[in-house]
Amino acid sequence: MPARFATPPVLKALRARLLAPAILGRLSPGPPEAAPIYAEAAVPAAAPNVGEYLTIGPFSEVPRDTMGATNGSDLTAAVKVVSYSRDVAPGYALCQEVIAQLHGQTLAVDGYRTAWALLEVVPDAYVELVAGVPVTHFPMLFRIHVHDAG
Repeated sequence: MPARFATPPVLKALRARLLAPAILGRLSPGPPEAAPIYAEAAVPAAAPNVGEYLTIGPFSEVPRDTMGATNGSDLTAAVKVVSYSRDVAPGYALCQEVIAQLHGQTLAVDGYRTAWALLEVVPDAYVELVAGVPVTHFPMLFRIHVHDAG
């Protein structure tokens, strides 16, 4: 049986998990479907240029199939807070909420019976200039395990 590509349903599950009220309360106001949570490669030009938003990705994926009829994958997923604030406190507070929503938590991933996320590492925040405006990035890497027993 060929390995399945788990990244698309994991991206969907992570975004759903990040729509928690504690996170939405720290992002731009509006309905959850308009929440500023984007795939890393698909941040729209209309993304907020004040406050914070989240990106998910890029991903790496390694199949973890076992003998028999079981499928699984180990993924590494980046989740990043992007902040236009001059103060790092809002970015770090949002990181804490993201970690609380993902680390050690089960995920509902389409096509898999079990899935969970573990915080792997939080690299140092960094600043880049975008059109002369400082933008701070707060990356976090999560290990995602998905497995289907049949």
